[in-house]
Order: sequence, then C-alpha cells, then structure tokens
Amino acid sequence: MIDAHPLESHDPQEWLRYGVALLQTIEPGPDVGKQQQQAALAFVQAQKEGATAEAVAAAQRHSVMLSLSEALAAAGLEQAAQAAQERCAAIQHWEGVRLQASEALLKGEWQAAQALVHKWITSPAGRTPEGVDAQTSTELLLNACCSVDRRLPRQWLVESRSLPRSGHHFLKSLLEQAWGEDFSYCEGYQEPGCCQSSPCSVVAYWHFAREHQRPHLRLLKSHDFALTDATFDPPEGMLRLIQVRRPFNLLVSWLELQQLVQNRDILKGSSIVLERIFLYHEPEVLEEAWRLIDQAGTVMTAEQVQEWLADKVGYVVGFLRKWLPLARPLVDGDRFLGGEVLMRYEDLGQCQKLLQALGRVDLKAEQLPAFAPRHQQVMKRRATRVTELIQASRELLLQADAQVMAAVPAMQQLYPQSISQ
Repeated sequence: MIDAHPLESHDPQEWLRYGVALLQTIEPGPDVGKQQQQAALAFVQAQKEGATAEAVAAAQRHSVMLSLSEALAAAGLEQAAQAAQERCAAIQHWEGVRLQASEALLKGEWQAAQALVHKWITSPAGRTPEGVDAQTSTELLLNACCSVDRRLPRQWLVESRSLPRSGHHFLKSLLEQAWGEDFSYCEGYQEPGCCQSSPCSVVAYWHFAREHQRPHLRLLKSHDFALTDATFDPPEGMLRLIQVRRPFNLLVSWLELQQLVQNRDILKGSSIVLERIFLYHEPEVLEEAWRLIDQAGTVMTAEQVQEWLADKVGYVVGFLRKWLPLARPLVDGDRFLGGEVLMRYEDLGQCQKLLQALGRVDLKAEQLPAFAPRHQQVMKRRATRVTELIQASRELLLQADAQVMAAVPAMQQLYPQSISQ
C-alpha cells in the first residue's frame, strides 16, 4: 500500500494519503519513533505542496478513526467496529466536501459552496442535529468551513444560555466591540422579527458576509425561563455558551432588579419603561430609576421576598441540572469548532481566552471593554431602599444559595468557597 504512493508527487492529497498509510502501518518495536517521524514528514510535505493545516488535521483524525475501528474488530466487537467504519467513511466524505466548499468560498462562489454542503447533508451519509432543518444545518456547516480554514473570514453563531445576572450584557458588549459592524444580536424576548427558533434560522447575515467575504458573529440570548429550550448537540459552526454565577450573588442582583418591577407604575410616570431598561441597560435611565425609587418608591416585604426566592431557586436548580452537565470548561489554547462551553461570571475577566478560541487573536486587552463587577460590596446596591432590603434579606438569600448548592453538587466544585456569615 505504501509503495503505491508516489513520493515524488506534487499533489498534496497524495501526501496526505501517504501520511495516513504510514500511520496505519506503524509496528511496535525499536523503530516506532522512526516510523512516526516518517509519517510526520509526509504531512509536512503535504503542507509544502499546498495542504492546509486543517486538511492535515482531518487526515490525522481519519487515521485515528481507522485505528479505532481495527481495535474494536480485534476485540471481537464487530458491531461497534462496523459503526466506527461507517462513521470514518462519513467523516472522510465530509472532509472532502468541506475542502471543496472552502475552495469555492475562497473564490467568492458561496452559492456553489452552499450547494455542495446541502447535497452532502441530504445524502445518506449526511447528518443534521435532531430538530434542525437541512437549510439551517447547511448554513452552520458553511460557518464551520470558515472556522476551520484560516484563509477564510470566520463566521459564528453563538447561543447564550445564561442564568439572569450572570454577565450576558458584558458578553454582548465584548463581542460587539470585537466584531464591530460584523456583529449582530437577537435578544429574543422583545426583539422585533425574532424567528423564535434554535438554531436561529435568519440566514441573511451569513449570505451578506459570504457575498462580501467578511467575518460575522451572531449572538443569541435566552435565559430558558420555561426550561424548554432544545438541548441538541451544536454542530460545527455553532457555539453554545452556558453562563452561570454563584447563586447568592446572582439572587442578590436579581432581587435588586425585581424592585424595578415592584415600582413599574412610578417609573412609567416619569417615562421610564421597564422593557427598555431590560433591553438596553442604559446607565442614565437606570440611575434615574433608582433615584425615583429612593424618593417615592416601595420595596418588597419579607414575605414577598421569601415567596420570590422559592420560585427562583426552583428555576435556577432546573437550569443548572439541565445545562451544566452538557458544558465543558473553557481552557487556555482552546480553538472552537462548535459545541457547548461553560462560562462563569468570574471568567469574563479572562475574556481574551474566549476571543482567541473564536479565532480573534489580533486584539489586545486595551482594545476590549474591561470587566469589573459593578458592586465591590455585594450587599450594597445602587438605591438606599434596595440596600436596606438586601441586608434585611441576607439570611433568606444564604438559605437559597445553600439550597441550590445542595441540589446541584457540580456548583460546589465551581464555587468551593463558603459565603462568610
């Protein structure tokens, strides 16, 4: 098999196949290091002849899948070995389609690339996540082509599934500043024209970006209040960020915000509409709202706080049980292709890790918004009346925090420190 590969070829695909063949024929023994080196040199030569680093990585993944299939067969697991072979063939087929689509995108022929990917998706070998239609899957896999091939401008769909008061507004500001005019956003709850689907089915942004060969990042927001959002595995080209925060801090901040709802009529009398506050988070409007509450407003009673906390604890526990097991931590050196990633509120201070994982390695810290918690003292809020309420509710808030931590042990690993009494 190895001898059949022309070592004098200038075809990068031939060198990739040769490298895979060398990996597949490595025998244990004193020469194993030399054999591995020969395979590595074949892949180096493939890049010299024009293969991208992504094509090399795909060939190496193909070799791993072949080895897995052989190992399963050797262990007598024929059914598993057959499934691995079929998966290997599907991956190899997709990698070929992806390479062709990437070349078409580089030439500005995005509709040809779209047709190639759509044909693969609707073929017997193609796969789409449950509940995701072929058109949306096509767009996301074209995004994946852009994320994998560094010659192409990157395009990302990012879904945020966040607990309230867990830093989503800062995340939006960060990504908007990093992508500039190549950023779009859908708040979902009050956004005009929201398609109300997951993944987002609005394709205009991707078509515009490909037509003009520009990058694009589209961010979507959902707090999943009803706990009904779909949990499909995000395909390549789509990232889902799971945003969480220590329950005590989250509930303090949320209880503060609830006092705006408590004083809806007073605020409306001064032309301050809650929907605008929650959509835009304008500091000028918020400052005026807190001033009005201190001047003429009311806050919740202890009984109302207790009832409110019981309801929110149930929701927070349900959210964490649903989403936390699906997400993996963000680590240094990550480079996303898709999937689900955990982002704690405190991790927003290391936002460059996220941007680098999304392919933005060109931005320096001074070009980005600085993350700093608004309240250095968590029990002191922006309105005096609200500060007094929070301080009077401390024991109830501590009990709520303990309930969440006990119900979701994984949160104890994320936040091992106890709250000082």
